[in-house]
Amino acid sequence: MNTLPARRHRGFAAHSYWPRVGGLALGFLTLASVFYQLGSPWWVWLGAALHGFVWPHLAWLIARRSHDALAAERRNLLVDHFAGGLWMVAMAFNVLPSVLMATLMAMDSVIAGGRRALGRGLVAHTAGLGVGLLVYGAHWQPASTMLQVWACLPLLISHPIVVGQIAHRALQKLNEQRAHLAHLSLHDPLSDLYNRRHLDACIRSEFQRFQRAGAPATLVMMDFDHFKLLNDTLGHQAGDEAIRRFAERLRKGLRGADTPGRYGGEEFAALLPHTRAHEAGALMQRLQAGLRADPLLAGRPVTISVGVAELTPELASPEAWVRLADQMLYRAKDMGRNRVVMAGHEPAPPQDQPAPAAGSTSAGMQLPVEARILSGLVQGDIAAALFDPSDRLAWANEGFHRLYEVPATVRTFADIVRHCHEHQVGAKVQTDDLAAWLAAADAKRRSKAHRSFVIDFCDGRLFRIEEISMGDGWLLDLWLPHWEQGADGANAVHRLVRDVA
Repeated sequence: MNTLPARRHRGFAAHSYWPRVGGLALGFLTLASVFYQLGSPWWVWLGAALHGFVWPHLAWLIARRSHDALAAERRNLLVDHFAGGLWMVAMAFNVLPSVLMATLMAMDSVIAGGRRALGRGLVAHTAGLGVGLLVYGAHWQPASTMLQVWACLPLLISHPIVVGQIAHRALQKLNEQRAHLAHLSLHDPLSDLYNRRHLDACIRSEFQRFQRAGAPATLVMMDFDHFKLLNDTLGHQAGDEAIRRFAERLRKGLRGADTPGRYGGEEFAALLPHTRAHEAGALMQRLQAGLRADPLLAGRPVTISVGVAELTPELASPEAWVRLADQMLYRAKDMGRNRVVMAGHEPAPPQDQPAPAAGSTSAGMQLPVEARILSGLVQGDIAAALFDPSDRLAWANEGFHRLYEVPATVRTFADIVRHCHEHQVGAKVQTDDLAAWLAAADAKRRSKAHRSFVIDFCDGRLFRIEEISMGDGWLLDLWLPHWEQGADGANAVHRLVRDVA
């Protein structure tokens, strides 16, 4: 059984205890002023005394022992209303005490349960009037003396003050809960960094600001290296602790204007306004150095791979900006992890490895920008196309136009795929949900800096596809049928790309 609501309702009943004790005690004072004037018998005084001094404690015990304390407290209020009807008849309808008691009880009912509780209270009050008429008989002495006025003043003054205090305390708790919920809606509960929804909103806002003013901004994507292995060997508690400690390091290492967040799983992001890519890269290298000098977990080094993308006019949308930063992150993973890769820059070596000598090359070196590889692609026997970070078609050779029958209206990779799907030309696209197909293709492309696979064309031929991510976009090339297939052909493409680099 869920005990949390019961505890909360019991708290409401507890908060009602002392106001009821004080209110009914002062209410007895108003009754006594009228009973004294009327010369009421002892048993009338006894009933009022029991209601004023015994009933508050009994009501609290009933609510405390109930499974639903709030419902029990509402029933207790009905008892108060019923007794109020009795005392109105016993006071011969003395105006000031009768109206005061009825009004304050109605106020309590509205606070406890709104109009529905007020309606039930009025019914109980009417029932008390009926019983009172049977018990005490019908007497009419509505005039109030100064004795009754003075007797009513303590209750008249104290009850609104107590109700105001209760309302103030309730509003404080409401504001605290609202602030807590607002915090939860914007923050990740484990790391206490901003969550993905808030990050995406900030990225969109920064993109719009860049379009208006052209102020620089850089997006950084970070991911733990071999995090699954860490969870498998040390347990998920150690993984959670690594996330919390890294979040604290990241928060302390950034400026107040920066927006750090947990993007999902072990992936983090940071939006750095008024920051160039090389500045963000230097910041991330210092963060990596700190992780090496002071490990997150004792006896177990934890490293991160980082992708950095500065916002440029070529990026057509916030999604393209995120995609480019993600591509740089996956490129850092593909190059061996524990390094920073910046879009449009040569990748920095891992912090614990020296930089390569001048003029040296490696298989993991970032591919150059488009202009440095076009010469090899134009003259080679490759059908190829270059796309910018927004997936817009930047260049395609004659072989690519011929194979895909690309019309002049095509502007993006998605346009090419739609054209192939609608007209059954080029690459065979077999799907009923083209948007899902494009999303899956984008995710696969971003998963590795270089992918190679075989695809069917609508004319029945098979082609080997090479997708190569670069700092300023990505390259798509196809083997023409007369090229040699298999490992020798793949090596030829790699030699061509390496030669023009």
